[in-house]
Amino acid sequence: VGDFGMEGTTGTDGRVVTLRGGAVARVRPDGTQLEVYSYHTRNICDVAITPYLDLFTRDNTNDGKGWNIRVHHFTNGSEHGYPRLYQHFTDEAVKPLLDMGGGSGTGALYLHEPGFPGMFGDMLYTCDWTTGRIYQHELAPLEATFTAKQEDFMELGRAVDMDVDGESRLYVCDWRNGQFSYAGKGKKVGLVQRIVPPGAKVESWPDLKKASGAELVGHLAHRSAVRRLEAQRELLKRGADPEIAKGLFGLIKDGKAPLYGRVAGIFTFKQLYGAKATSPLAELLEDGVIREFVLRAIADRRDELAGVPAQWFREGLGDESPRVRLQAVIGLERLGTKEGAEDLLALAAASWGEEAKLGKDEDYRIPHACVQALARVGAWEACVHALADPVRRVVALRALQLMHKEEVVEALAVALGKAGADG
Repeated sequence: VGDFGMEGTTGTDGRVVTLRGGAVARVRPDGTQLEVYSYHTRNICDVAITPYLDLFTRDNTNDGKGWNIRVHHFTNGSEHGYPRLYQHFTDEAVKPLLDMGGGSGTGALYLHEPGFPGMFGDMLYTCDWTTGRIYQHELAPLEATFTAKQEDFMELGRAVDMDVDGESRLYVCDWRNGQFSYAGKGKKVGLVQRIVPPGAKVESWPDLKKASGAELVGHLAHRSAVRRLEAQRELLKRGADPEIAKGLFGLIKDGKAPLYGRVAGIFTFKQLYGAKATSPLAELLEDGVIREFVLRAIADRRDELAGVPAQWFREGLGDESPRVRLQAVIGLERLGTKEGAEDLLALAAASWGEEAKLGKDEDYRIPHACVQALARVGAWEACVHALADPVRRVVALRALQLMHKEEVVEALAVALGKAGADG
C-alpha cells in the first residue's frame, strides 16, 4: 500500500481497515481476512517472499526529506517509521536492511529455482526505476532478521519488475523511453526480456491437473518455488482428503526432506483443515527444525484461534532459535492475550541489552516485536508494574507510549507521584 494509505477499506467479510500511510496489507484471495501486516513504509510497489516466508521490498524515496531507497525485511507487526519516526525517533522503528540514497524502488522477487547457477537461483532481487538496474541482495541471518548486501545484476533503461516461470526462465520488464508523463506519439515505450541461463537443464512443466494426490505432495518438495506454489494450489482446489493429509504429514515429518518442502507441507495442511489443523500441528512442536513454522501456522488466522493455548507460545519465548522466539512473540499478539506479558518484557529487555554490540546498520527484531505486541494486546498493567525494574523500564515505557488510554495515563501519574515521593 502506498503512502496515501487505505481509508475505510472493506473486505468481502465486512472487515474494515483504515491505514494512514504506506504499509503491507494481507488478504485472502476471496477478499476476506484483510489486515495490516507491516506498518509505515513510503511507496512500495512489490513484495518478495522467500520459501521460509520472509518478506522483502525496495522502498521509494520521499523527494529529499531524508527517506532514501530502503530495502526492508517485513515481519508481522513491524513498524518501519515513515513519516513520523525515521528522522528523530529512529529507535522506535526497525532499521532497514539497506539505505541506498535516491531512487525509485519498483519490483522485487525472491528467486528460488533450479536452473540458475550457484547462489543466483536462491537470491533476493529488487528493481529500481531511477537507476535502471536490477540488484541482487545476498542475505545473512542476524538474530531473527538479516543483514544484506547489494550488487548490480542487470542494467536496463527503466527497471520495473521481474518474474520467473516454472522452467527457470526469467522475465524482466523495462519501461524504456518512459517518463513521468506521456512519452509522445509514435515513441515506443517499454519491453519485456526473457533470460535463460546458458546450458540450463530443467524438467519440463508437469500437467498438475492430471497428477495424483501423492504426486502433488511430492511436488511440494521440488526445488522450484513456482512448482511448489502451483502444486499447493491444485491440492487446495481438490479439498481435504485423508490420503492427502497422510502424505502431507509424511513430508512434514521427514527430516531428510528439504526444509522448504516441509514448510510448504505445513501451510498446505493448515489451509486445507483450518482450525482442525491446530491439534495435529501442535504435535510437531517438538521438532526444533520446523518449530517456528508450526507456531506461525497455528496463529496464522485470527478467526481460528479459539482454544489455542498461550502456553505453546510462552514456551517458544525461551527457545534457542531467535526465529522461534520471534514467532512466539507474534503468536501471543495474534492471540490477543495479556498472558505472557511478563515474559515479553523480560525477553525484550535481555535482547535490548545485546544491541549495544551491533554495528550502526544492524538491528534486532525481537525487542521491537515485543514492544509492539505488549501495546497491541493492551498489557498496560504489566508494563506499569515493570517501571520499578530498571532493566525492564525502557521496554515498559516504550510500550506504554503506544497505549492511548485514560487508565494508562492515570497509572503513569500515580507511578510518577510515587517516584517523586520516594525521592
